[in-house]
Amino acid sequence: MKVPSKCRLPKLKRPREVAKIRVIKVKCGNCGEVTEKESYVMLGEVVPIPKSRVQANLVQKCKFCGREGTITMLPKSGCYLTVDYSFGGDKEEQQKLSYDKEQQKLSYDKEQQEKLKQNKLDKINVSRTEAEANKSIPGFHDTSKPPVYEESQQI
Repeated sequence: MKVPSKCRLPKLKRPREVAKIRVIKVKCGNCGEVTEKESYVMLGEVVPIPKSRVQANLVQKCKFCGREGTITMLPKSGCYLTVDYSFGGDKEEQQKLSYDKEQQKLSYDKEQQEKLKQNKLDKINVSRTEAEANKSIPGFHDTSKPPVYEESQQI
């Protein structure tokens, strides 16, 4: 008897959204202990944080110090967290956004000779260059290497 290796299912369709599951090892931000077992984080699964109104994708307690840590995944997961994304999106997305000329004010830094943005609505003055901002971010890593996530970091 011969068993068919393929079958046709004409009415079966591929699901539109595929659940992205990340398997990570978590490092405690307080004591620095790395978990023995992997933690599973999924974008669609949201858990309320105890004693807070905020929700996260993973809430986990450290076994050694008892500190509670959270992980929140970005909706555009599948890529590394970059400085551009953390300051408001990719450069391509920022170029697509249109602002009124009255809301933005461009000024020049005499020492650095670089353009600085000041938004009147938010009253934010970005006075650091991107390289200086990268140095000041704790845990900033090169995007060519896979990141090591600590508690309370967004992925």
